[in-house]
Amino acid sequence: EDMTIDHIKPLAMGGEDDVENLSCTCYPCNLFKGNILPSDFMERITDIFLYQMEKHHNFFNLIIVHIFFIIMFLFSRHWQKFSVSAD
Repeated sequence: EDMTIDHIKPLAMGGEDDVENLSCTCYPCNLFKGNILPSDFMERITDIFLYQMEKHHNFFNLIIVHIFFIIMFLFSRHWQKFSVSAD
């Protein structure tokens, strides 16, 4: 019920309003992805994870960071199958 239509290559980056450039995604994933390419989305998640790894050194916090990363990875699965060039 919270599904949205996402532009794989965002309109703001020259993407077209064409069925080949559309993907059905859940609202939280679409909101978190924003106006970036799928590859940049994965980079954003990786940056967040690495930042959290540097910030937290004890074991308990490390577990929390891993759980966060897994959740973000699951959100990103919507875009992993797409390969869009930024021409």
